[in-house]
Amino acid sequence: MTKILVIEDEPSLREEILDILESEGFDVMGAEDGIQGLNLAQTIPFDLILCDVMLPEADGYAVLSSLRQHPDTALIPFIFLTAKATRENVRQGMDLGADDYLTKPFRTDELLNAITSRLTKQAPIVQIHQKVIQLQHSNLLKDEFIGTASQELRGPATNIMMALKLLRQASNPEQTQRYIDRLQQECSREINLINDLLDLHYLGANERPLQPEKLNLQTWIPAIVEPFKTQAQKRQQTLWSNIPPRANASKY
Repeated sequence: MTKILVIEDEPSLREEILDILESEGFDVMGAEDGIQGLNLAQTIPFDLILCDVMLPEADGYAVLSSLRQHPDTALIPFIFLTAKATRENVRQGMDLGADDYLTKPFRTDELLNAITSRLTKQAPIVQIHQKVIQLQHSNLLKDEFIGTASQELRGPATNIMMALKLLRQASNPEQTQRYIDRLQQECSREINLINDLLDLHYLGANERPLQPEKLNLQTWIPAIVEPFKTQAQKRQQTLWSNIPPRANASKY
């Protein structure tokens, strides 16, 4: 239900407006002065605010000015209710960001038309605002992913540098071959990580359709498992894999 806040210090008029709006299916709440109305608007997500200009504690201009300064309330449609809609009053309210004025006394149809008009104009603004929030959230997830990916890519690169250092110090062909094998494994691991990042990029950008391709698991799985075997050995653990002959899978 559409939530509407009515800030009006005259009890009879406030109750009349609340009754009209409630009968039209709106979820309504009233406030008798500017401070109470401001507190409600800052704690409850209203879709529209009707506010008298002349109010105790804080007038309508102060309420509007305060709401427009906070991101959570800056976009709420705001309609002034006033008995003196002079050119100066209207200009002052519009400069603060008021959306409309209703001059007292007003008819029920004028009230409802003003509300409907503002809500209709507000709908695309709300959609754009929600889209901006979604994009901000997507950018946050993207930053987190880049941080994680950087750490994952740093692992193979570090191992490659270490293997190169040990390769220079190798004293026999067996050590040399072992370090060369390790270099190949870590290079393959790095390339696979980069390819996965590219696949995610293309998937997010819809730049190319995904094409299934056959993988030979007998050569693919050992290359992935090997670095983890080394880590397991350092912890005095054993990691093994058993792949059936001619095992293959589809990669998407």
